[in-house]
Amino acid sequence: MHSKKYQEDADNMNLKKVIVVPKVSVFDYSKSQFKLTEEALFAKWRDEGMTERDIENVMRAHENNRKAVDTMKSIFGEDNIIHRDSLNKDLVRESDLVISLGGDDHFQYVSHFVDSQLIMGVNSDPISSEGNMLYFHAGEVAGFIENLKSEHFRVEEWTRLEAQIISGKNTLNVVLASSQYAILTEDPEEMVRYRLQLNGKSEIQRGSGLIVATGVGSTGWYKGASKYAGRNCKFPKTERIAKLILREPFDKEDTSGITTYKMYNSTLLEGDELTLTYLSHGLGRLSTDCQVKYDLIRGNQVKIRISPLNLRVIARQEEVAK
Repeated sequence: MHSKKYQEDADNMNLKKVIVVPKVSVFDYSKSQFKLTEEALFAKWRDEGMTERDIENVMRAHENNRKAVDTMKSIFGEDNIIHRDSLNKDLVRESDLVISLGGDDHFQYVSHFVDSQLIMGVNSDPISSEGNMLYFHAGEVAGFIENLKSEHFRVEEWTRLEAQIISGKNTLNVVLASSQYAILTEDPEEMVRYRLQLNGKSEIQRGSGLIVATGVGSTGWYKGASKYAGRNCKFPKTERIAKLILREPFDKEDTSGITTYKMYNSTLLEGDELTLTYLSHGLGRLSTDCQVKYDLIRGNQVKIRISPLNLRVIARQEEVAK
């Protein structure tokens, strides 16, 4: 059974108010970035060591993405296709549904513009991209829209994080994270140093960076960073928690092979507030989903909480959030 809120979403679904945001293929992005013709770009790639098969794979993915965009145009009309660079919150607010057409990284980018609106992840190249966040491919959308209008759908409530950066009397609200926040130094050769406070506990830590991940992010960078923590790192996208891990902890007291830090691998529960005071002398960075970046200087505080605003993701009835 759907809740009343979800039934109203289906009853009021207006296909004219569905927007589709396609990703930019590697081929199109590279042509634009380097301002090269197709032949000149291929020559550049060969000089960089790409094989003919590598180039064929890039072009195959480009063609698959183009066909997926054409499919979306045939369903929703060309006016409902929004270029990635033209996406903004005003467009999203006026929409009943936002379709992200691309891969996982693109889905996260699109999610940064979404508040309470429905979002749907559609894989533009399922042959070469698995898409952990994408429940559909372009060929399935037309049939599923009919299911959506008939209430044969589910909405998964994926946990997101919210954060603030406090600098003196100034407070900056950070873009909501679907996957993770990371606190690092701008110079990768420098060590990050900070004071961590959570649930009455406090600890100064040093290492290469702190990751605070949701269930969505638990299969990404967090997974690699926590492989030595001795516990299963993956947890559901809908679970109302976040987990934090210090990458490459530098601990002079450590003789165990991992660390003696007590808060090295902690859990942030709903209602908790994690406070981090940045203590490194060099410039630091807070990043949202490895995409939106904010500068940190010594003395800045970062406060992180479970956001009350979930990401509302369209799924089939038989899908189960993992």
